[in-house]
Amino acid sequence: MGVTKLWQLLEEGEEGNLVSLSDCSGQSWAVDLSAWIVHGRTGAEGKAHVSTTFTMMRTVFYRALCLLKHGIKPIIVMDGQTAPEVKSQTLNDRCERTHGHSKVTGHSRAGFQPSNDMCRRLLEALGLTVITSPGEAEKTCALLNSKGIVDACLSDDSDTFLYGAKTVYRNLDVKDESVRGHTVSGIQALLKLGQRDLVVMALLSGCDYGSGVKGVGPKKVMDLIHSINKYSDDVLKRVCDWRDNIELDTLQQQKEQLTSTSKPTHCRQCQHPGNVKQHAKDGCVVCGSSEDCIVDNNVPCTCEFHKLQQTITPYTTELDLREKAMRDQSFPNRQLLNEFLESKEMFEFRNVAVELPRWETLAKEMLLPGKDLMHKMIPVLLFMHLHGTLCLPGAVPLRILRESKQNHVLCYQVLWEQFGFDKWTAQSSDSIEMTPPAKKQESGNPYIVNLPRDLFAKKYPTLVEHFTKSCGKKGKGKRSVEDPSQQKLTQFFKANPAKKRLFQEENQA
Repeated sequence: MGVTKLWQLLEEGEEGNLVSLSDCSGQSWAVDLSAWIVHGRTGAEGKAHVSTTFTMMRTVFYRALCLLKHGIKPIIVMDGQTAPEVKSQTLNDRCERTHGHSKVTGHSRAGFQPSNDMCRRLLEALGLTVITSPGEAEKTCALLNSKGIVDACLSDDSDTFLYGAKTVYRNLDVKDESVRGHTVSGIQALLKLGQRDLVVMALLSGCDYGSGVKGVGPKKVMDLIHSINKYSDDVLKRVCDWRDNIELDTLQQQKEQLTSTSKPTHCRQCQHPGNVKQHAKDGCVVCGSSEDCIVDNNVPCTCEFHKLQQTITPYTTELDLREKAMRDQSFPNRQLLNEFLESKEMFEFRNVAVELPRWETLAKEMLLPGKDLMHKMIPVLLFMHLHGTLCLPGAVPLRILRESKQNHVLCYQVLWEQFGFDKWTAQSSDSIEMTPPAKKQESGNPYIVNLPRDLFAKKYPTLVEHFTKSCGKKGKGKRSVEDPSQQKLTQFFKANPAKKRLFQEENQA
């Protein structure tokens, strides 16, 4: 979605790095929710007895948890109930591909409203801020980013850059905990394209708001932009004024004249009027020789044909694309230009905050028993507490049980005091195991969670210091491997052959 093949051009040029979510801790992101909803609903396609609503809610829930766990503060942006009028044809085409008909009422999104409402209830119960865009969600995301309210946008739409976004992440991978990151400065460095240049690309090669000019692809548009940049400061304005450009009308006439004119005979050695035989006898006026001609003299030909050709050559690409564009009487698409370049959206907030979940509502929306919900949420809340993105009253680490490793990350296995809001775990006969414990959990303290060592140490340095010292003391009292009082296994079996046979039988079984 977005500008035709823009992501492909960036991938071919290797613009955009794979970014670990752990490197984004402390950032605030504007999240385009529409992509999550689409991914969730399509995840159930082709699967018998799997509800699209179920997969959608799970997708939205776990993606939100993934961001929160890494200390990212998301603000969720939903599409408005009415799409921009310029998008009507795109919505019709999508409906026809999906449902086999194009019965869409104008540019209404009424069919998506139930999904939006369910996701809003879920995300607000999770403690997140959810706003509804007046139109396109990616436009609101871009505005939040351009005004510095958020650090980045999370969207699969390349249109986000055309709306003015500075940093865009896409392809959220919950399993690998990573995203693909792109910046407007990276696009400028790779493709030599700014925001207004990208609007030119959307206008000519196509986007969600129009199919562009027939026969014009993104690479051709890039050639056009780079050529116009040599003689104009504003490519977009020049392209929009094509229809009334008298200079280009004159150049077009000269181009047609050149096409209908036969090139006179030229010498194959100096490329000037005449031929080799004439120049050998009488010389070449252009070369300035009285006999023969000068090869590779770099003197341009002054004949009328080449003068005309030299005048037209810098504008060849522009003239070709202009000729194609003028076949469409509605060019340029003013609705498309207004959509990308005009903004009337207003926001009353300046800070993105995350609150404690509303547990009863969240359990109801996710159809989860309270204990199962705590099992999923408590580790995330503790991560947020350590990152400093959530005020978590009652977060009391009792002690570090041991050192551990999780997904190749060095961790501490920490025992925590139970939260006052957790009434479900207290009613359960078994305590919640957030991670396989080193030993049986202590009664009344049901939380054992693996947490990254560096993250935990920043928040609780005294507790880490105490644990390190206690580990050192234990190490001094360990028995030596070469302790002569310890009987070796071979000696034990030699003295007890019956036990040796029993041991072998058990291992064979």
